[in-house]
Amino acid sequence: MSLRGRLGALVWIALAFAGCGGGSSQADSDVRRVAETFIAAVTAEDHGLACRQFIPATARLMFDGGCDDSATRTPGFLMTYAGNGRVTATRIEDDEAEVTIENNDVGQTGLILRRAGGGWRIANVSAGPSASRQDEAAFRAMNRALLALAGYLDAHPDFTGADAAALRRVEPSLPRSIKAVASPKAVSLEITSKSATTFRQVARLRGESIGVTDMTCEPAGVGRCPPDGTWR
Repeated sequence: MSLRGRLGALVWIALAFAGCGGGSSQADSDVRRVAETFIAAVTAEDHGLACRQFIPATARLMFDGGCDDSATRTPGFLMTYAGNGRVTATRIEDDEAEVTIENNDVGQTGLILRRAGGGWRIANVSAGPSASRQDEAAFRAMNRALLALAGYLDAHPDFTGADAAALRRVEPSLPRSIKAVASPKAVSLEITSKSATTFRQVARLRGESIGVTDMTCEPAGVGRCPPDGTWR
């Protein structure tokens, strides 16, 4: 079997938060209360209160100075999407919940909440009406890029020359936004989704296999980019 065939049997991208589910009425009430508190805080420009609705890891990344710093400010995109918004839908599955916020001026955004410290806190944000789906499309494109690299190796001894144009010749469905910087033993890949989230990874040639390292994304804590700025 060719390297591409072997890799095709092994490469996969795990998409978080798949499937449907529901939650208790108490959990729904608790989730809505956190989301509505966040909306009210953003609308009133109470930046400390808005910050305290997040899990600590996300708060540290998104709010300069921390929640108790009088100089802390809510990121501008949150002010735009959540200010004067309203909760229109919730979905709860086990210890994770997704809340849809509607703003008449800019459309929808989403909050992803997780149980933390006996309650619920915001863990991530999707800025825009279909950011999550757009980011998942970028995940799948990264998967196809790895398959394209495997196909490239079927005709070349290493990664030399495996730029974006070369990968699109192997796999025409790759998006125009893909960037590839190649050396003989490694290719740095970058794809920016339509939601403006950028995902990066480095494919490394290891004997007859391809390993993947340095899986990073930005902005951290937005869309499908986790709060620590790494994705898997």
